[in-house]
Amino acid sequence: MKYSTRKLLGLKSMRSYKPLVRKVLGIKPLPKILRPKRIRKRIAFRLLLEGSDKVNIRIQDMFGLNPKRKILEKKQDFVTMRELDNTIGKSLGIK
Repeated sequence: MKYSTRKLLGLKSMRSYKPLVRKVLGIKPLPKILRPKRIRKRIAFRLLLEGSDKVNIRIQDMFGLNPKRKILEKKQDFVTMRELDNTIGKSLGIK
């Protein structure tokens, strides 16, 4: 079982303190570069999604096409019956 240093020392996470308490205690948020990896990954993922949405909207405005929808439709067309049986069939109790 893994324990974090904060838990071993009996400290709460920064999120559990209210903003006013953080200010009184002098707790400052970590700079972006020192944040945990999962938060950095989440930020990077969000930036990628926003960028792809902007490109999608731009193409839709210019050419009247929705590339994101077309890609999703093609992806659904290539799903095999075997995959559907394994996923949907199992949950419905058919297979």
